[in-house]
Amino acid sequence: MEADLVYERSTNIRIPFTPEEPKVVDYCAHPVTGKFVYMEIHATGRANLAGTTVAESLPVIDMSVPRRICPYDKHGGKLLVQAVKCHVFGKERIRMTKAKAEGFFGEDAKFWN
Repeated sequence: MEADLVYERSTNIRIPFTPEEPKVVDYCAHPVTGKFVYMEIHATGRANLAGTTVAESLPVIDMSVPRRICPYDKHGGKLLVQAVKCHVFGKERIRMTKAKAEGFFGEDAKFWN
């Protein structure tokens, strides 16, 4: 049950935003390899950057996207974790501890249910 809850929450993380500026998350893939390269959070309605391939655009941070884009993309998973740390915790090189993970996943307000 706990694993199901963590999976559900890791695929429905709220994007930090103000009500007057709704945001969307673009998950971008390399145009040749098709592997995940980066995640970009921006205002809804803004066009994606020239030269990028947007694999998915979602209203939530979904940590399962790299695996859906390319089933075995270990590097893409690492890139996504760095991006999520940066947007959620403020630093991409923050050291995740059990206490930090439990604190984050235990807070209902951070997720769309």
